[in-house]
Amino acid sequence: MGSDGRDSSIQIFDRFLSLSCAENNDVFKDITYICFAAVSSILLSSKIHEGKSLLTLANFPHFRTSDLIEFERMLLSKIGYQITPLSTPSSFVRHLLGLCPEYEMYHIELIDQADKYIVEFIEEPDYIVFAPSTIAISALLISFSVLGLDCRTWLARIPNICLPKE
Repeated sequence: MGSDGRDSSIQIFDRFLSLSCAENNDVFKDITYICFAAVSSILLSSKIHEGKSLLTLANFPHFRTSDLIEFERMLLSKIGYQITPLSTPSSFVRHLLGLCPEYEMYHIELIDQADKYIVEFIEEPDYIVFAPSTIAISALLISFSVLGLDCRTWLARIPNICLPKE
């Protein structure tokens, strides 16, 4: 699964568990529920980003197909079918790099470098506190620095709405 699929599955999973927890605070004690939520989030994200053939229900033999299908329906209903596949940190990285065509020869390196920081930050509890664009901008700022590239022109081109007020 690519970086967009990974990021989307995490967004789906986080949204679903947040809504589930709002209804029942004990949801985090139900390991089976958490496992079904994780698998369903991964499957949905894979369908959106990778197509149906990459991951299928058969990739999860410890789950009954009918149970996974029913859980996926319930998950989609609970999140109101609101999945935004292009508002992931990885997607923002690629779009934001479009603001610096003068560094086009470094785009692949910057994307790869930024992805390393996104993956590292995903594992932190604070990940869900920040907007995907904020995570992308932060990962890119570090990536520019690591590669020794001046990012001032790029940073000046980022729309103000994407930047923190302080």
